[in-house]
Amino acid sequence: MTDAPRVVTCGDPTGVGLDILLRLWADRDKRPLPSLYLLAHPDHVGAMATKLGLSVPVHCLGYPAEVPSVFQKALPVFPLPGPAALSIGVPSSVYAKTTLLALKLAVQHLQAGLASSLVTLPLHKASLYDIGFQGMGHTDYLATLCGLAPEDAVMMLDAPALRVVPLTIHIPLAAVPQHITPARLTKALTTLDRVLSGRFFPLRIAVCGLNPHAGEGGHLGQEEQRIIAPILTTLRDHLSAEIHGPLPADTVFMDLDRYDVIVGMYHDQVLGPIKALDFWRTVNVTLGLPFLRTSPDHGTAHGLAGLGTADTRSVFRALWYRMDGAF
Repeated sequence: MTDAPRVVTCGDPTGVGLDILLRLWADRDKRPLPSLYLLAHPDHVGAMATKLGLSVPVHCLGYPAEVPSVFQKALPVFPLPGPAALSIGVPSSVYAKTTLLALKLAVQHLQAGLASSLVTLPLHKASLYDIGFQGMGHTDYLATLCGLAPEDAVMMLDAPALRVVPLTIHIPLAAVPQHITPARLTKALTTLDRVLSGRFFPLRIAVCGLNPHAGEGGHLGQEEQRIIAPILTTLRDHLSAEIHGPLPADTVFMDLDRYDVIVGMYHDQVLGPIKALDFWRTVNVTLGLPFLRTSPDHGTAHGLAGLGTADTRSVFRALWYRMDGAF
């Protein structure tokens, strides 16, 4: 259902996600929003609106099909259970079950065609770990909910002038080399080729080496010669994308017009540059799921929750994001 609304999950309700979403809805006459509904506890929405001094009427949905008829008059909220009181700015594991339930229910709605895409507000992983959560974050957990392996979901950070993909995500730096495998690299690059080749033609992918200077011919590490370069050579004959690399990560960002996507071997290798370049307009996009999932590229920022001062641009861009790059 292409005309179905977008579903937004509450994330950690004590953080800045609800704050930003409510301010965007209240400002929708100046900055229009796409049709959407929120999975959250209605009392949490009301508490945050009161803290912000905003008038945000809430319409509790019985069915997502109601969204178009109510969206301009009230914020559509699909009600979730949980503790009604909200301690704004104070993270707590008491809200973790609501956070996870929102994600599970969102996937069910998407699979049933009730929603067109998913936008996730930031969650607080420490609170989830306190109740036994085993995942590393949104990306791998959503893959699991869809019946996929965690590595089937590829994290891409998208800013107007740059897109990056970390091959490994939330693992210790010492564990990165053992996770750079032919299967993982092949999966990431074939997913990029499949999903993005319609947006960029030809799609130009730059792949970083793991080591300084991409291994300096093997003198600074062997991963480039043993694993990365052979896989890139094989994939060049099978993918439509142009694949460049392995390239030194300290110089690959010097000319952003040369590449459409830069793939790094670990989290900070590519997230540091894109956040330095354009943090507030960067969107986290999950590739490889059976639906589009986006989120802002920032966390819960509990110190800003309820103050009405948190930057809204990343959430706004996540709400409007389309795979063809149009907004």
